[in-house]
Amino acid sequence: MFHGFLRTLDFHPFIRFPNGASLVVAAAAWPPHVLFEPPPDGKAERRSCTSVIKGPMANMINILAETLNFTYMLVQPLDKAWGSRLPNGSWTGMVGMVSRQEADLALGPFGQTESRTQAVDFTPSFFFDHRCLMGSKSVPEIDAWSFLYVLAPTLWAGLVGACLVVWTATMLLSLAPQRDSHRWRSGQTLFRLVQIIMNQDIAWESLGWHERGVLGGWVVVVAVIGWAYGSHLTSLLAVQHTPTPIQSFQDALHQPGLNVIMRPDTILAEAIIGGTSKEVQDLRLLQAVGRLRQWGGSLFDEDLHDQLKEGNSVLVTTSLFADELIALDFKSTGICNFYKSNWFFIASSHCMIGQKGSTLMSAITPRITAMVEAGLYHHWLAAQLPQYGQCHSAHSTTAVMSSLSLHNLWGMVAVLSSGLTLAAVVFCIEVLVAKAR
Repeated sequence: MFHGFLRTLDFHPFIRFPNGASLVVAAAAWPPHVLFEPPPDGKAERRSCTSVIKGPMANMINILAETLNFTYMLVQPLDKAWGSRLPNGSWTGMVGMVSRQEADLALGPFGQTESRTQAVDFTPSFFFDHRCLMGSKSVPEIDAWSFLYVLAPTLWAGLVGACLVVWTATMLLSLAPQRDSHRWRSGQTLFRLVQIIMNQDIAWESLGWHERGVLGGWVVVVAVIGWAYGSHLTSLLAVQHTPTPIQSFQDALHQPGLNVIMRPDTILAEAIIGGTSKEVQDLRLLQAVGRLRQWGGSLFDEDLHDQLKEGNSVLVTTSLFADELIALDFKSTGICNFYKSNWFFIASSHCMIGQKGSTLMSAITPRITAMVEAGLYHHWLAAQLPQYGQCHSAHSTTAVMSSLSLHNLWGMVAVLSSGLTLAAVVFCIEVLVAKAR
């Protein structure tokens, strides 16, 4: 094992192994960082790394091997996991192999946590990533309430304010002595201004030129807004929106029957135990109601993808891994079935790990720093996700070529029904009051 040989070196740090060395490197599949290919000899426990893995981490370890003059053998942990700490203090996964000196390095890449730093040493971070939610896109639909969104709330408020200003100006101009018969017709005046907004025909008698000027300006303003409203509404009714409703843990909490899935051996699982952030508190609430599920299998499992596509579950993972899953699904189906949330949380570093106190880490550190400064790792990642841009830039709206149906316009029908119901109630009240008198 290299660990014992390294401690015999009488200089520190060293530049490269003068006579070469053989290392044991632990790795587990984690696309797009580490991708495994079937080994040519069919063996799975110990084999040549260069023939069975590819991806950015394979490029990195190959560069380190060439510059430091070492060869290496690849070993996979039995559970194929990063590693979690057991109650007795030992570790599983790749962290356990390195801490027990069964491997000199582990590719990971790993997020740094306090408990992991007590067991292994970390290289400098070569990539930072956030956690996000990944879910299935809903069926495209036309928003039945789109007629309310044509004008911004500020414009609606401005229209109401302008109506009140015109009404006030009209009433003040009608207070002249020769206008005594119109002095107290404020209610009728306001009603007629609203009629103009609704594009209804009205007859307004005995108006002076000053009043005509005020009302003429109001008619022009309402006409321009009405034309713009109609044109914009037509375009909105011709567009289908693809809903992406679950953007945070709060959204998941408010969605009954929705499960949140996560891996059990991640830094997020560790954060649930002692974390205090708002996101971690929401996860604890989901766990308390039995809607936080631990997925111990592969994240490429078809059963997991089927659950996500049904819309009953969302996956918590890193943003980059969500891109990988979305790109792979698009490559096989040609459709962007999944989305990732615009909300991110818990950023973490991505590092390799080595044995605690190993001098090898001091030799690796400057080389990884040089690769990071050259932008190599980000370049490798971009080359690994050629299909990512297809769904990342996909529009959330599509044009509709079919006829509109009642399902598309039920919001307007609801408003009409509410208005007719209110009118009927007011009519009944008027009848009862008239009978009482």
